[in-house]
Amino acid sequence: MRVRNCCWDDSVTGVPWCFYHPSSCLSINPQNRRDCGYNGITQSGCQRRGCCWDGSVPNVPYCFHGPSKPTPFPTTLPPPTTQPPSLWDCNFEKGFCNWNNSKEDNFNWIRSRGSSPSAGTGPPFDHTTQTAKGTILFLRFLVV
Repeated sequence: MRVRNCCWDDSVTGVPWCFYHPSSCLSINPQNRRDCGYNGITQSGCQRRGCCWDGSVPNVPYCFHGPSKPTPFPTTLPPPTTQPPSLWDCNFEKGFCNWNNSKEDNFNWIRSRGSSPSAGTGPPFDHTTQTAKGTILFLRFLVV
């Protein structure tokens, strides 16, 4: 969005920000501007020199050098990156991933859909899909 020839960034929640684009002449702080003309230079004369013109103060024309490293407008931000899943990230929708039941105990993890088979011992639905069609794991004790 462009407001008063500014750039708008609301990518940080609750922090709206209006700013001059880095390639904009107005992004240069007036105290840091270096003259690019002479007293009485016109706006077209200033621009022919490839310089910036700021006529925002009445009767005080100002011709100055633009940004030292202009960037194209609008700047295209790279897409956000997400961490690739680790070997241990698993929702158990397609098997046990890299997890295995131990042969050294008296219980096994069982994959199932819906709620756990015994009342009051497990979630009513899968946390990944938030439905009873998703996969849950529960422990089944083995009879020895």
